Amino acid sequence: MKINLRHETQGTKENTLTILSKLLELSELVIDSQQLICHASTHFTAVASDNHSSLVDLSLSEVLTTADYQQLLDNAAEYQGSGFSMEVTFPHGPIPNKEYELTVEHLVMDDSQWVIVKRCCVKDNDYFNGSAVAQFVVEPKSLRILKANQVAEKVTGIELERLSFMSFSDLLNMPLQEIEHQLGLVSELEYRDIDVNFIGAAGENLAMTLKATRRGSPEYFHFELLDVVVLSEHESTQQNFSSIVNNLISINPNAALLIDNFGVITQINQYMCDVIETNRLEAVGRRASDILPQSLASIISAMEESEHRVRLGKSGSFKSIIKQQPLRDHEDSVVGLLVEVISCNDRTTLKERALQSATQMGNYAVFTFDNDGQILYANEAFEHQTGYCSHDIVGHNISILNSKTNDQQLEKLMWQAIKRKEMWRGILKHTKQSKMNYWCDLTINPLIDEYGDLECFVALSQDITLQKETQKSGTFMANYDVATGLANDVLARDRLERMIGRARRRKNIVAAIALDIGKIEQLEKKYGAAKASSALMIYCTRLQKALRAEDGVARMSKSRLAILLPDLPSTDALEVVSAKVDKVNQQPIEIGELRLVLDVKQGMAYFPEQGLDAESLLNNAEASLQKAWQANAPIACFGKEQNAQALMHFQLRKELVTLLASKDFEVVYQPIINLVTNEVHSFEAHIHWQHPQFGLINNDEVYTVAEASGCVQEMGFILIERVCQDLQAWQAQGHDGFCVAINLSHGQLRDYKFASKVEKVLGRYQMPPERLSLEIPLSYIAAQWLDLESILQELSLLGVNLLYDKFGDRGAYISDLRHFPFNGIKLTQNYIQMINSDPNSANLVEGIVAMALSLNLEVTAVGVNNLNQMLQLQDMGCHYAQGELLTEYLKRDDVEVFLLQQTGLQQEEWE
Repeated sequence: MKINLRHETQGTKENTLTILSKLLELSELVIDSQQLICHASTHFTAVASDNHSSLVDLSLSEVLTTADYQQLLDNAAEYQGSGFSMEVTFPHGPIPNKEYELTVEHLVMDDSQWVIVKRCCVKDNDYFNGSAVAQFVVEPKSLRILKANQVAEKVTGIELERLSFMSFSDLLNMPLQEIEHQLGLVSELEYRDIDVNFIGAAGENLAMTLKATRRGSPEYFHFELLDVVVLSEHESTQQNFSSIVNNLISINPNAALLIDNFGVITQINQYMCDVIETNRLEAVGRRASDILPQSLASIISAMEESEHRVRLGKSGSFKSIIKQQPLRDHEDSVVGLLVEVISCNDRTTLKERALQSATQMGNYAVFTFDNDGQILYANEAFEHQTGYCSHDIVGHNISILNSKTNDQQLEKLMWQAIKRKEMWRGILKHTKQSKMNYWCDLTINPLIDEYGDLECFVALSQDITLQKETQKSGTFMANYDVATGLANDVLARDRLERMIGRARRRKNIVAAIALDIGKIEQLEKKYGAAKASSALMIYCTRLQKALRAEDGVARMSKSRLAILLPDLPSTDALEVVSAKVDKVNQQPIEIGELRLVLDVKQGMAYFPEQGLDAESLLNNAEASLQKAWQANAPIACFGKEQNAQALMHFQLRKELVTLLASKDFEVVYQPIINLVTNEVHSFEAHIHWQHPQFGLINNDEVYTVAEASGCVQEMGFILIERVCQDLQAWQAQGHDGFCVAINLSHGQLRDYKFASKVEKVLGRYQMPPERLSLEIPLSYIAAQWLDLESILQELSLLGVNLLYDKFGDRGAYISDLRHFPFNGIKLTQNYIQMINSDPNSANLVEGIVAMALSLNLEVTAVGVNNLNQMLQLQDMGCHYAQGELLTEYLKRDDVEVFLLQQTGLQQEEWE
């Protein structure tokens, strides 16, 4: 078949191509001139692929045998423009030795050619098709009918084309689980007779016996009709009743079994097998009293309807309702007893009731355990107190917390109270996961349900180690604030000095945030000292929860607090902490019927730029706080420039949520050029926010604000979606030989499901992973997260390019190149800008490039702003460059123009 479009108009040509595309999709298989599959029907995929995975983009040689593949190519060349038929086998199909007949056409359109498989059917077999009985071939995993003969068509009244690849479960109107159970026995007995009911072609009720045989390699099921009986109306009613009973058991969402009038189990589902710890073969045919647990067998009475509450399981932890109901047939005769086991265990209710019981006890660590001491639940405060994760500690005995130095008599009294289901309180020494001991004030309360049964025990634990220690020493009064338990100004200065000393060695940042709670004194005058103290305690507790474990909070004066932040990787991290403090400040405080929102100001300063010792750092933070009060601003930073930036970011954090909802920001792209070929290698995507007050907010500032606001993950995936959309648009214009790089952030790398989410976005846009590069920020690698290696490994296995960003900045570790699966590095622009004027910088860059080349890593230089820099980088062997010398950031449409210009320049060079 030949089609000529040369003399058609553009509009007619496009319509013809559209119609042609739809026609091709109706075919079984379409192969292009490179022998690559560009379309495969569901039917063809099921025949040719055992796992039913897509065949698109595979070579035809991967689907057919070598001989069949070569024969098809020879026939296509011989019958150009016409059709032919041939016989093939599919070595990777469900039945590799099965022969199929293909009807093939060769399509030629202008300069393009396609081989089209119009029809694919099983080759006629005399025994199978000539048989006088109905026969079926069924795929064992999906239970889909691969083949049926003409007798099967007459018996079922369903055409062969519809019958082929129909579900065997749907054909027989049997639950899938029941058929799987029946076929599971075939491997043991070589063959098995299966009795089923069926509505025949004439609408009559049929009782059929099928012989099921397991054959072939890979395996398939062969079914042969042995016997067919037309049922009378009475027999049909009985059969239908039996089918209903079977379904009632097999698809019951609860554990269920059926007992006949003699107490013998006739039906049982898998859920009930799991409850009584047996299997169907052992249960069916045996008396219920012999196989059921005593707690269950003892309450099953005669054929009467009843309901009981029991505890099952080895420790009685499986609380259940046992419902029994007699089953009656169409003549109202009792034919059996249906027994269902319904679970009463509700961990969510247990947790809510436990927490409700603990509400009046203050901010305690809460955990629950059963009568044997097995832990069932633990809250977040428990995790902070003990160091155990809740999902790890559940299932362990509470004795895991006990210290070996405890008073044995006191522990004995505690267990005696537990056995008596009584309340107990005492002071014990417990052990954390880190093996450190701590003193706790422990209260245990039994939780009783509405039936008077024990639900669990609720334990409330308060860490009183500090109080115990201060009882032995008079240092508490000298170093701590008595009202709040926080460090006072003396201890705060000592701790801050130690933090600064450690930061000098590690070259990190230390920050101090001064907080002023102006309403505390007003509260004390208006409501009294007790309520003012309660409000301050609630605020301080929330503040400590929002910070890291290594951060410190101190009370410097009556209305002044200080937050001490050691080991910060950058000033961006300080902004994240400031945003967390601001969220705490916005939360109302409730004391009885009193509802308060404290007016808290923040003043920040950080080492080393704004203070070289504890005294100067705290004084500068205090000066910043005064600046915030004078300007009536919520936040201020020491230094004019830093203060303006802090105020700007404070406002941007409030507006960013609205911006993300409207997606009203611009994505721009900067080309990255191959220094050897001068061709475009890739683009780097940046977010630009044109703010009406502050002007253009660049990519780094947008990420900083998003990180502090807690919405960086949402913004990151909006950017990935936008990049995929733009890549699709460029690909439609014929530009697909490059990838796009995107910056990652701290918050995104904290998500352990990040790789799978990226894979879903790429799949949604059908974008190959290699079209995306992810730039990993330096400071986050230096932080050495525990899960970073697994996240990057998942991204690498996905096929995404990983680049070590800002390599050469403070904190870069060469060992990271060995530990993490990077494809390349991006040199920091600080060194690139100095390679012309500073020989040491040039030598350092040359050494980094040589090291990267030896590790098979590609090197990209960032911030190339003049020709001399580019020439030096070329001599050093650097692969790629980006910067103002090459081009500024481009919008999506400008990228297309840029690519067209690059293509034109290359063509001129070739000519």
